[in-house]
Amino acid sequence: GGGGRNPTRELFDTLLLWRGSVVLDAKGEATIDVPMNDSLTSFRLVAVADAGADRFGTGSAVVRVSQDLQMLAGLPPLVREGARFDAGFTLRNTTARAMTVKASLAGPGAALAQQTVTIAAGAAAQVSWPVQVPAGLSKIEWTAGAEEQGGAARDRAKIVQAVLPAVPLRVMQASLQPLEGTLSI
Repeated sequence: GGGGRNPTRELFDTLLLWRGSVVLDAKGEATIDVPMNDSLTSFRLVAVADAGADRFGTGSAVVRVSQDLQMLAGLPPLVREGARFDAGFTLRNTTARAMTVKASLAGPGAALAQQTVTIAAGAAAQVSWPVQVPAGLSKIEWTAGAEEQGGAARDRAKIVQAVLPAVPLRVMQASLQPLEGTLSI
């Protein structure tokens, strides 16, 4: 997501780029900029080319995106008003040293209590906060953060959850009437 200019990861689209047609230069080559998203994962970039029945080919490359401290969301994508659940996250230490990490979560209206965990080298730890979904929202925007104590490793992520009413609106009775003359019910 912009080479580190944005301190909060929030762009998690699964498709990075799709081009149905690319114009080649005089040497038969093309350069394409592939905008990366904020996911901490591996991407497989694939190019498939054809120019008639006898000129075709394919090529691929793998790009791995990582950082020393990762905060990965385990939130359900959809919740209902009034629901209670644990807003869980996995903290991953990808370094060869142990880390003491302070984790935070902010949601609708307030920040929740910070938690401090020690994560061994190359290990992961779970953190969670008990939450209740407020009424009257159509979505919840969570901002989660993790920061190494006494070090420089950090991660921030913004996650959006959809919220539906606790009891969906339903039609219990309906009638159809012509739009002519007078109508009384």
